[in-house]
Amino acid sequence: MAFTETAPTTALPAVPQLVTHEVRPAPRGWTSWVTTTDHKRIGILYLVTTFAFFLIGGVEALMMRLQLGAPDNTLLEPQTYNQLFTLHGTTMIFLFVVPIWAGFANYFVPLMIGARDMAFPRLNALSYWLLLAGGVVFYATMFFEPPEAGWTMYPPLSSSAYLPSGGVDGWIFLIHLTGLSSILGSINLYATIANMRAPGMGWGRLPLFVWAVLVYAILLILALPVIAGAVTLLLADRHFGTHFYDPTNGGSPLLWQHLFWFFGHPEVYIMILPGFGAISEVLPVFSRKPIFGYKAVAAATVVIAFLGLLVWAHHMFSTPSPTIVLVFFMMSSFLIAVPTGVKIFNWIATLWRGTIEYRTALWFACAFIFQFLIGGISGIFLAIFPIDWQLTDTYYVVAHFHYVLVGGSVFTIFAALYYWFPKMSGRLLGRGARQALLPADVHRVQRDLPGPALDGPGGHAAAHLRVPGHPPPGDPEPDLDDRVVHPRARRPGHRRQRAALAQARRGRRPRSVEGEHAGVVHLLSPAGQQLRRHPARALGGADEGHPPRDRPPHRAHGAAARGRPRVAGAGVSAATRTEAVRARTKFALEGSTKSILPLGAVVADYVALTKPKVQSLLLLTTVAAMEIAGNPSLALIAATCLGGYLSAGGAGAVNHWYDRDLDARMARTASRPVASGRVSPRSALVFGCALSALSFAWLTTTVNVLAALLALSGFVGYTLVYTMWLKRRTPQNIVIGGAAGAVPPLVGWAAVTGGLDGTALYLFAIVFFWTPPHFWALSLLMKDEYAKVGVPMLPVVRGERETRRQIALYSLLLYAVTQLPFCAGGFGTTYLVASLVLGATFIGGAVRLLRRADRRAALSLYLFSLAYLALLFVAMVADQRL
Repeated sequence: MAFTETAPTTALPAVPQLVTHEVRPAPRGWTSWVTTTDHKRIGILYLVTTFAFFLIGGVEALMMRLQLGAPDNTLLEPQTYNQLFTLHGTTMIFLFVVPIWAGFANYFVPLMIGARDMAFPRLNALSYWLLLAGGVVFYATMFFEPPEAGWTMYPPLSSSAYLPSGGVDGWIFLIHLTGLSSILGSINLYATIANMRAPGMGWGRLPLFVWAVLVYAILLILALPVIAGAVTLLLADRHFGTHFYDPTNGGSPLLWQHLFWFFGHPEVYIMILPGFGAISEVLPVFSRKPIFGYKAVAAATVVIAFLGLLVWAHHMFSTPSPTIVLVFFMMSSFLIAVPTGVKIFNWIATLWRGTIEYRTALWFACAFIFQFLIGGISGIFLAIFPIDWQLTDTYYVVAHFHYVLVGGSVFTIFAALYYWFPKMSGRLLGRGARQALLPADVHRVQRDLPGPALDGPGGHAAAHLRVPGHPPPGDPEPDLDDRVVHPRARRPGHRRQRAALAQARRGRRPRSVEGEHAGVVHLLSPAGQQLRRHPARALGGADEGHPPRDRPPHRAHGAAARGRPRVAGAGVSAATRTEAVRARTKFALEGSTKSILPLGAVVADYVALTKPKVQSLLLLTTVAAMEIAGNPSLALIAATCLGGYLSAGGAGAVNHWYDRDLDARMARTASRPVASGRVSPRSALVFGCALSALSFAWLTTTVNVLAALLALSGFVGYTLVYTMWLKRRTPQNIVIGGAAGAVPPLVGWAAVTGGLDGTALYLFAIVFFWTPPHFWALSLLMKDEYAKVGVPMLPVVRGERETRRQIALYSLLLYAVTQLPFCAGGFGTTYLVASLVLGATFIGGAVRLLRRADRRAALSLYLFSLAYLALLFVAMVADQRL
C-alpha cells in the first residue's frame, strides 16, 4: 500500500489593508509651491530664486562698470561704490553660484539614482526657505545702511569702530542663514546618495554629476562651520565687547583671514565641482560616446576636494608668514592642478573623434573648457608667492577670479540649464528664430538622463516610472506621436510639433482617466493592492501599465509626478473608473464648499494664531521696560513692539500647530483655528516660523542685534523648551518654561540701552516668579480637561492641595522679588506703596485659595494676577516719571 504524505502548509499572515474614506485633493496654485516638499518643485524654486539674485548681482556689476568706464566719473559716490561692491560679491557667491547647484542637485540626483525623493523632504524645503530668508534679510539692509567692507569683511574695517551701522550685521545674518541652509541641504544630499541608490547602483556606477554633488555636499559640511564660527566672533566683537580681531587688545585680524579662507578656498571648489559633473554629463551625450576615463574623472573629483582643504593660505601670501609656510602652500597649489588637468584631458578625449552634435549646451561646455583653462593657468602664476607679491591687489587677480567663476561656474550653469531644461519643462530652448521644437530632442535628453546605472537591457524601473516617454524594457522605440510633447509648447513656428500634436489628438483623448485621477484609481485598483503587498514586484512591473499606443502619454501630475506607478487602464474596469471619477468630483465639490471663507474670517483666524490676548500683556511689559530704561522715541517703541509682537505671535502659531491634538479635545481650545480645521497645521507652522524670522530681521535692522537675539530666545524657549519638550513631560513645565514669557521686558530694555543691567534682570525675575501662580490657578480650573488629554500639569500629577500650597509659596517669593528694585535704589516711594498693596492682595488671594479650595477662589486669583502684573509695571513707570 502506498502512502502519500502531504506537505504541511503554513498560513500566510494577514496583510494589513489600507482603508481610505477620502482622498485629499492636491494643493493648487501658489500655495502648492509654498507648501511643497517635492524635490522637483524645490529644485525649481532654487533655480528661479538664485537666477533672480543673479540678475540683481548683474545689475550691481553693471553699475560698477559704468562708474569705472570713464576717469573721474561721478556716477557713484565712493561709499555707494563700496556698498555695490559688497552686495555684488556676496550675492554672486552666497546667493547664486553655491545655491543654484543645490537646485540642480535637488531636481536630478533622486532621478539619477532611482530614488523617489530626497531622504528628508521637509528638511529639503526648510533649506530653501532659509536661503530665501537670508537673501531677503541681506537686501533689507539697502533700506537702511548696506555693508561696505567688501564681500570678505576683513577686520578692522568691518568692526563697529569703523562701520557701526547694521549693514555688517545683516551680512553676518546672511552667512548664518545661508550657511544653515547649505549644511542642512548637504546632509540631505549625502544621506540620499549614500542610502537611497537603486539596487545594483554601486559607487562605481554613479553618474559623474552625482559624484560631484556628493563631494560638494561633503565640502560644505566641512567648511561652513568654520565661517559660521568666524562671523560669530565678529558679531561678538561688534556688540558684546570681545576682542578676537582687535590687535590692540590681544586679538589678531589674521585670525579672521585664516578662518575666512579656510572656508573660502574650499568654497571655490564647492562652486566649480558640480559644474565639472554637469560637463561630464553634457559632453558624452553630444559626442555620442561614453565619457573617457570614468574612474579617473571620479577620482580626480575626490582628490581636488581633499587638496582644496590644504591651499587656503595662498590667498594670504602678502601677510607676514614664515617662508616654509609659503613654500608649503605654493607646492600644494601646484599639486591641485594635476587632478584638474586630468579632468580637462579626459573631457577633450571624450570629444576626440566623437560624433559631435553642436547644440547650445555643448557650446557652453566647450567655452567653459577654454575659459577655465585661462583661469587655471593664471592661477599657477599667482601660486608662486614672489610673483603673487607683485600681483596682489591688481586687476590680474580680478581677472583670474572671474575667469574661474564666470568662465568656469557660470558657463557650466548655463550648459546644465540648456541640457536639462527639456527634462524640467518638456520643451527645448530655441536655437534660432525659426527653428522648431523637435520632440526627438526632448526624448533623447530624457533617455540619456539617468546615466551609467541605466546602461544595459532594461535599466532600472525607477527610470521608466520617472521619465515620461521612456520605453519599458523590451519595447521598441516609440513612434513620434508617443514621445513627450509638452502641450503648452505650441508655437506658430513649430510645424513639426503641431503635426505631431495633430496626429496624436486625431480621434484620441489627450488625457487619460488613469492619469487625471491617479490617486483615486490607485487606491481602488488591483495594482494598488499589489504595491502595498509587494512594493518591489509592483515597481518592477509598473511599466507594464504605461499608456497604450492608441493614446499619447502626458505629463503626470500629483502622485504620478512624484514617482508613484501609474495604473494601467486595462487593469481597471469602466465601472470602477466611473466610480472613481464620481468620488473624486464629490470630494472636490465638498472640499471647495467647505474651504470658501470670507477674507475677514481668514485674517481673523491667522490673527488668532498669534494669541492677541496674551500679546497685550507682553507688549505692556515691553513698553513699560522701555519707559523705565530711558526716554525712547515713539518710532523706537513702535518698532520694538512690532518686532516683539511678531516673535511672540510666531511662537503662538507654532504652539497652535504642535498642540493641535490637545486643543481639539479640550472644550476651552477646541474652537482654535488649527484644532477646528480652519487653518491647516502646515500653514500654521509656516506662518509661525515666518513671523519669527521676520521679527529677527526687523529688530536687527531697526532696533539692535541684542534685542533681536533676546526675542529669538523667547521664541525658542516657548516653542522648543516649553511646548515641545516640557509641557507633556513634567509638572514643573510652567516653572522652567515660564522664562520665555519673562523675555519681553529684556527686549524693551535692550532696545533702549543696547545692553542689560541689574534693573532689567529684576524685571525679568518679577515676570518669571509671577508666571507659576498665574498658570497654576488656571490649571486648577481646567484640571479635568488636562487630565483627559494627559498633560501632566501640577494639579493632575500632585493633586489640588499641593498645587494650592505651591501657589502660596510662589506668591511669597514674588512678593520678596518685587521689593528688590526698591531695596537696590532703582525705584522710589510710589513703586514701594504699589508693590506692597498689590503684593499683599496677591498673597491674600493665595491664602484664600489655600483655605477655601473652590473654583471661585481659583478664578478670582487668576483674574487678579492679570491685573496685578499690569498695575505693577504701570507703577514702575509712574515712579520713574513722578
